[in-house]
Amino acid sequence: MSRKKKLKLDTGDILSINLDNNEYAFARVLTKVSIGHCIEIFDFIADSQSQYTKVNFQSRLLSPQIIDSYSIFWLRNEGDWEVESKQKDFLPTKDEATKFKYGDKTNLTLIDIFGNQEAMKENDGNRYPPYSPKGDFQIKKIIKFWRDKNSGSD
Repeated sequence: MSRKKKLKLDTGDILSINLDNNEYAFARVLTKVSIGHCIEIFDFIADSQSQYTKVNFQSRLLSPQIIDSYSIFWLRNEGDWEVESKQKDFLPTKDEATKFKYGDKTNLTLIDIFGNQEAMKENDGNRYPPYSPKGDFQIKKIIKFWRDKNSGSD
C-alpha cells in the first residue's frame, strides 16, 4: 500500500470525502481556524470523485463544520479525503453567520469562522455547536444524518 502524500489545505480547496459505500461527498475549505479548517459540505453525493465538477456551490447539506485537518490531511490516518481542485479566487463572504461556542458554562464565548469572538448571551442556549474539530467518522455520521433527514428517512 502506498503512503498518501501529506497535504496542506487552503481556502477554496474542493474536497472529496469517500463515504465508504461507493459514494462521495464534496466540500470546500472556507477558512483555517486555530484547531483545524472550517469546511462547507454540499448537498451532492456522487459515485465518483471526478464528479466534483457537478457540485452546486450554493447548496449546502448542513452548516459549516470544523475538521481535524491535521489527522485527515497531514497525518493521513483518518478516512479517504482528497483535494480535487482549487477555486483560486474563492473567499467566504464576510456575512457568513456560522459561529461556534467554547469555554465553561460561566463564561461561554462565540467564535466565528474568521476568529472574531463575542460573549455568548444566556438565551442562546444550545443554538451553537462546540468549537472542536471533527474527524472522518464524525463527519460521515453527520452527513448520513442530514441525508436521511432531507430524504424523510428515519
